[in-house]
Amino acid sequence: MLTHEQRQPLVPRIRTLQLIIVSLVGGVLSFAAVIPLIASPDTMPALPWMFQYVALALAVAAIPVAKFIGEVNLSSRRRQLVAASGDGSGSVAAAAGRGRQIDLSRSISPDRLFEGYFTQKIVMAALYEGAALMNLVVCLAGVELLNIAAVGVLVVAMLAQLPTLPRAEAWIEREYRQLQALQQ
Repeated sequence: MLTHEQRQPLVPRIRTLQLIIVSLVGGVLSFAAVIPLIASPDTMPALPWMFQYVALALAVAAIPVAKFIGEVNLSSRRRQLVAASGDGSGSVAAAAGRGRQIDLSRSISPDRLFEGYFTQKIVMAALYEGAALMNLVVCLAGVELLNIAAVGVLVVAMLAQLPTLPRAEAWIEREYRQLQALQQ
């Protein structure tokens, strides 16, 4: 459980992250709102039929790909944090080799861990946004219900990335456990 002093620096960063994600959602929704005004099968060039399916495939792939990229980034970051949080000897591994285990919650601040959370959420939301925009481009050439549904699912996935203090705190606590496991 984080202390009040540890939570306080996270609050403005969480608000910033919320603003970024809401802005990405707003961009998708703004583009979606403009499509009925500018889309016309008569004035828009016909897209190859395959384009619709490529956009749908991108929408389907966006969620697992975003999770995978986020985890790869976090995994690398975890290894760097563990290696850099030694006891003055240069590494946790060296301290562990001498039979000691470092309390990482003392050597790595929650604010520093939050950087990984911040990056992961932005990358995931941006990937969802890109896939949603690609599906909206298909809708410019004509309304395709599957593509509209894909946009809806992706917007919900983006909104699911919205952080709250309790979510961030739970994530940070899980990260401390992950780091402790890496140390062993």
